[in-house]
Amino acid sequence: MTYQAGGQRPAPRPAPETPETRAYLADYAVFLEAVPFPSLVIDHRWDVLLANSAFRTLFRDVEPHPTALPTDNFLRFVLFHPDAATVLGDHESSWCLPMLAHFAQAVERYGHDRGLQAIRRDIAQDPIMEAAYRHGLPHWLRA
Repeated sequence: MTYQAGGQRPAPRPAPETPETRAYLADYAVFLEAVPFPSLVIDHRWDVLLANSAFRTLFRDVEPHPTALPTDNFLRFVLFHPDAATVLGDHESSWCLPMLAHFAQAVERYGHDRGLQAIRRDIAQDPIMEAAYRHGLPHWLRA
C-alpha cells in the first residue's frame, strides 16, 4: 500500500491484461512517443497508463511525494502535490477546477469505484480542495 493524502490507497491497478489491450497500449505508446509535447493516457480515475518521454522530461524535477506523483495518478498530482503549481501554469483555474469538474462527472458515472471514493475522501480532508469542490466548482461551471 502507498500512503496517500488522508490515508492509504492501493497502488494503481494495471490495465486489463488481455492480448488486445496490451497490443493497443503498445501501439498507442509508439504514437505517444512520436508526439513532441507531453502526453499521457489515463483511465477513468486518472491512473497513468502511458506517458511519453516529453511528459517524463517535464516532470523529472518534481520532488518525490508519497501522495501524488504525476506518473502515478495525474489528478492527485494536480490537486495535492506541492510542486504542481510550479510545473502547471495557471494551476488553479486551468488545472484544478477543470479537473475537479471532470472528477465530479466521473463520480456520478462510477460512484462505486473505490479509487474515486478514495480521491473524494482526500478532497474532503483538504479544506482548500473541499471548498473548491463544493463552492468554487459550481461557481466556475456557471461562469
